[in-house]
Amino acid sequence: MPLETRSDGSTTTPSCPKTKAMLEDVLKQISDFDALKLPELKGELEGFVKKQQGLVDDYKKVYPDLKRRWLAQHTDVQTLYTQLKTTHDPLKDPWKDLVSKCICAKQKEVDCLGEAIRNRKRCSSGKLEYEWEQAKDAFTAAKWRLDVLLALAAKLDAALTADGNWIKSIQTLPAPDRVTVLYLFWVRLLPAHRALKPADLPRDCPVPGDDETPEKICKTEWDAKCPADAWACIPPASTGGAAWYEGRSLPWLIPADAYEGALDCAWDAYRQAKNKLAIAEAAFKATPDDLATNVKRHTAAKDALEAEILKCLKTTWTPTDPCAETAPTEERGV
Repeated sequence: MPLETRSDGSTTTPSCPKTKAMLEDVLKQISDFDALKLPELKGELEGFVKKQQGLVDDYKKVYPDLKRRWLAQHTDVQTLYTQLKTTHDPLKDPWKDLVSKCICAKQKEVDCLGEAIRNRKRCSSGKLEYEWEQAKDAFTAAKWRLDVLLALAAKLDAALTADGNWIKSIQTLPAPDRVTVLYLFWVRLLPAHRALKPADLPRDCPVPGDDETPEKICKTEWDAKCPADAWACIPPASTGGAAWYEGRSLPWLIPADAYEGALDCAWDAYRQAKNKLAIAEAAFKATPDDLATNVKRHTAAKDALEAEILKCLKTTWTPTDPCAETAPTEERGV
């Protein structure tokens, strides 16, 4: 092997990767490739491509009517908004404290319980197990988004029907139940209606509620830290955050000429999430580090401990004085 010359004139053997490390790298690449199941993904994609144009054409046909229904509901929502800002404003007395106690605080209790569960699960997870769980969550979200877009017209029809029912319910509430509009309108109907808003609305079509979103109404309560969980541990620093996807929450009234592009983006996000899930699953299954596996390892190691100690002593020790290593004998009497 040729020698490399250092800056001081001396020579040294060049540093190259170990062949064992190269073999491990090649095996990992093969494992990752197998995990991707590309022929399966190819079949999925070919099936999607065949039906994509039909989906786009069908959506273009129904979009005008879906938008018309939203605009009709928008008139009712604006009327309710104007009325309830006068009679049941969640940001003003006498409703503010009631909203805090009955809506914001109760939602916070549920959120804190969820946080405690996530922390406990995170504390008991191995690194590879946690990365696999994160990949599963990301894949589930990407697949859900794709599924919604594939059935967007039906999802929008169902959402508009639900909003229409909420409007009728609020409009016909008997006097003793009017207090429930603090939840039914401000937390349920108004955010749902705003979420469906078409992107191609004219500029002179305002959508009320910017200052009355649930996040702003409950900001004090929801920004507060959750109570300490006496039995919880502190999870290690996260190796990755929650999955983030560009775009608004679905479903919403995507303009007809933007629907095809939305499908493309959703399929690409699904493909990437599926690939990452496959690689994370393969890595975990190759070297499982979940709690159950570690319990089994601990039991096996404990059972084999004495034998391992004796084996280590015998194979590691090299005597410096062979005579000192003779078997002990009984002491003879004089």
